[in-house]
Amino acid sequence: MLFEHPAVAEAAVLGRPDPIRGEVVRACVVLRAGHSASADDLIDRCRRRLASYKVPVVVEFLTASPEPDREDPQEEPEVGAGEGGAQAGQGGPASPFADRLAVLRFK
Repeated sequence: MLFEHPAVAEAAVLGRPDPIRGEVVRACVVLRAGHSASADDLIDRCRRRLASYKVPVVVEFLTASPEPDREDPQEEPEVGAGEGGAQAGQGGPASPFADRLAVLRFK
């Protein structure tokens, strides 16, 4: 939904802990050069077309998407290593995009 906005070059949504709901949506957005958009514009656009639990409550604007540290390459987990194969939380991320977002830390 965020990618459909003409000003958005890159976007990612992440869960953020919430004491009432358990988790809420937080969006990280990189705008295209020469374009502008406000958090309210993007949230309103999502609100019109998504279920309420999918709408970001916070939009953070980044100047560029985070790039992973390429100096220390990650090893691929071995398939079938040990009993039950590789354990959750070990090895590389589930997707290349998740690898790029691994450097984001939210309070």
